[in-house]
Amino acid sequence: MNPAKITPFKETHMDGFRLVGCMKDSMHLHGDKFGDGKFSYELGDVSNVSIVNYDNHVAKEDRKPMTHAVCYAFCRSIKEMSFFGLTHGRDCYCTPFFKEIAGDSSMCDAVCEGDTSIMCGGMSKSSIFEMHACDDTA
Repeated sequence: MNPAKITPFKETHMDGFRLVGCMKDSMHLHGDKFGDGKFSYELGDVSNVSIVNYDNHVAKEDRKPMTHAVCYAFCRSIKEMSFFGLTHGRDCYCTPFFKEIAGDSSMCDAVCEGDTSIMCGGMSKSSIFEMHACDDTA
């Protein structure tokens, strides 16, 4: 995936999402090939994929206060992504898969910037959501 070719919000590839769980995700920690996490990227020898961070592809003036729906609207427009994760109440990333790793006993207790009645991950864990497309069923 070439980050220069990512044009969010042009197409949609998914039409729904559901919560998978709260977990420490190895993709969030080691799967950023192009953004701020590129120096801790570890997937080149394994699968050569990368997560896509909302903040890296949406201009600051166009960003919306983060919610599940805001992150989903972004990630559903990125090809080959099947999941999205939220951390710190404001950080959104899209990922082709997630990989749960051992973590501490912390929770996903960071309220979303755009809706304080819901949680958007935690300080060390991600709220992981699966995206799906139902438009091809009879």
